[in-house]
Amino acid sequence: MADLRDALSRWLDLPEDVTLDLPRLRMLGDLQVLVENHQGVRSFHEDEAVVATKIGDLLIWGAELRVGAVSEDAVIVTGRIEGLRYRRG
Repeated sequence: MADLRDALSRWLDLPEDVTLDLPRLRMLGDLQVLVENHQGVRSFHEDEAVVATKIGDLLIWGAELRVGAVSEDAVIVTGRIEGLRYRRG
């Protein structure tokens, strides 16, 4: 099924994050991360946030982290962001 979606994405010249329902990350320096296409916030602490995505948990670590906003489509984490990493399976 993924091969069909990939081929369709290329044929229609659509971004893969749209056709494959992949997360999209946007960073504003080290101050903010916007996570689109998320599946919820698993845990949150001042030094680490874990956001569920289709391809695994996204770990965001840093200092003074805060959840700026949560909607069905996006999560915003603000603070001093030091790193991001996916944890699969």
